[in-house]
Amino acid sequence: MSNARRVSSNSSGSALTAIAQLVCERTGIQLNETHNEMVSSRLQRRLIELKLASPEEYLEFVQANANEIHTLVGLLTTHHTFFFREFAHFEHLRDQVLPKLIPIVRSRAKKVIRIWSAASSRGQEAYSLAMFLSYHLKTRAPDLAFEIVGTDVDPASIQIAKNGVYHHDELKQAPASMVGNHWVRGTGEIEQFVKARASLRDHVRFETQNLIELAGYSVEPFDVIFCRNVFIYFKPEQIKTISTQLIRRLNPEGYLYVGISESLNGLGLGVRNIGPSVYTNAPVPVPAATSVRPAASGNVVPISPAAPAPAPVAAAPLRVMCVDDSPSVLTLLKQILTREQGYEIVATAKNGIEAAEVLKRQNVDLMTLDIHMPEQNGVEYLAKNFRAGHPPVVMVTSVSRDNAELALQALSSGAADYVEKPALSNLRAKGEEIRTKLRCAWDAAQSAVAEKQPARGASEIDRAFAKDAKIENPDRKLRMVYFTFSQRKSLKAIVAGWKGIEPPLVLWAEGAKETLPKLASLLAKDLGRPVLAPDQAPSSMKPGDVYLLDLETQGEAFRQAHSNRVVSILVLGEVTPAAADRVLTWSGAQLIVEDRGPKAKANRLKEAASDVVPLTSFAYQSSEFLCRK
Repeated sequence: MSNARRVSSNSSGSALTAIAQLVCERTGIQLNETHNEMVSSRLQRRLIELKLASPEEYLEFVQANANEIHTLVGLLTTHHTFFFREFAHFEHLRDQVLPKLIPIVRSRAKKVIRIWSAASSRGQEAYSLAMFLSYHLKTRAPDLAFEIVGTDVDPASIQIAKNGVYHHDELKQAPASMVGNHWVRGTGEIEQFVKARASLRDHVRFETQNLIELAGYSVEPFDVIFCRNVFIYFKPEQIKTISTQLIRRLNPEGYLYVGISESLNGLGLGVRNIGPSVYTNAPVPVPAATSVRPAASGNVVPISPAAPAPAPVAAAPLRVMCVDDSPSVLTLLKQILTREQGYEIVATAKNGIEAAEVLKRQNVDLMTLDIHMPEQNGVEYLAKNFRAGHPPVVMVTSVSRDNAELALQALSSGAADYVEKPALSNLRAKGEEIRTKLRCAWDAAQSAVAEKQPARGASEIDRAFAKDAKIENPDRKLRMVYFTFSQRKSLKAIVAGWKGIEPPLVLWAEGAKETLPKLASLLAKDLGRPVLAPDQAPSSMKPGDVYLLDLETQGEAFRQAHSNRVVSILVLGEVTPAAADRVLTWSGAQLIVEDRGPKAKANRLKEAASDVVPLTSFAYQSSEFLCRK
């Protein structure tokens, strides 16, 4: 077969090991028996497609069908990437490289900055570079053009990159200032996807190219090469060979970026480390006895020992105020925005009113802002307080960015960017996105001041995806709230957040069967709507109805009667073990637990919850779930 020798499962120990060996020989990526579980998992769908029963049968199929190796490479190579990954490199490119590179490129006959994304996967890195250069060259060097070449060993990934189509959720992670109006929403079957416009596509081209076969790759030299997060899959001698080939395709004054966790030091490549995993040719004179090599440009570049990066000059951290009524979120933000990362949280506030008071006495550079907060929410705060000179604001909130009523209003009222926090448990994973968007919001604000430009507002793509929240088929859905009667006043804040025709609502009381009618009367006054308290668990309910039921005597009968509904469960405060048991019988339901702070005791419901949120977010989180179902 082409590009891979015939390997038997017996000679390699197992079919999975033999299959991994084929990919290793084709790409250089190191896979062995320790990766068998991963190989098996990724092969499952392909086995089904080909109607094959086992890895052994698939191994025979690969050996008999030469073109299948390309599909196999696509299955077993890693495609984990996202827009503006490892933003520290983009910052280095902006602050250290472009100021030096622009005058050099201006002196050439062909005034074009050339960049190679040498392990481009499905194209997110190449398009990130295109957005980045389009944004910065517009003000720094509008007379210069740029070209980006993206290569990858996997032909299927290259085809995706050429198409330039990505799910909208991927683009949401990119800084708004960079996204600009470079993307358009799809229609029909791809209405949830975005496609790169010609303003990006005209600057980018993609090719299939294997990093271990670069010796025959003929190309004009590049000013910058990104080859990131791929060397972790190679042996040291392969890394040296590949890096040598990359460096030979750099202009003498060019820059090579590898992954933040990767290093070329100690390989004797004649480069020096000048930043976070950033390398350039060492600027040393060539002694008479020193060997030289020709660069791709035809100039002579000295071979010199690797030198350590100079000590970076510490910049003052950006001062941040975080506005959120969740003590747990504030604790996590303090772990994400540290001085080591270039940030310092100098103030916090629980709502918009507190935030406005803090700003009167505290200078801050940036603000994170939640939407759902008591007294004054994030949208209300922006409408009242955001004016010229206000610190840039990045929304960090559980509200979907597509929400027309809330998210679009926030962006239209002055917010520079938006981070969706899908769940409290996932907020830490959002750290890089939050830091990146804060930094870009700061940079964009400085540029706007210098150019006397107005605030950006909601983007074209944000408007294209904005939608109104509406719960379809409310008669097939259900909300339930578990609470203690001392918390009944909190119910009003929750119910007030529901509008239009809503699913029926069941309020669960514990051990209150004899007093249900009286309690229902009190709750009706609190909520401003009738509250029904039937003797038996209702077998049918109408949208908009509110019921008060006894958990002990009516809970099981009610569950059996309504287990086929889409259910959203809200738990206020602490409930008894019996109530927790009852909650957990509703398999498949959304479970939202009140955020009582990082010091609150762990319990079964918190561990099982879809999310842990402050009381002010209950109504929205429940509605968002029921709208999707």
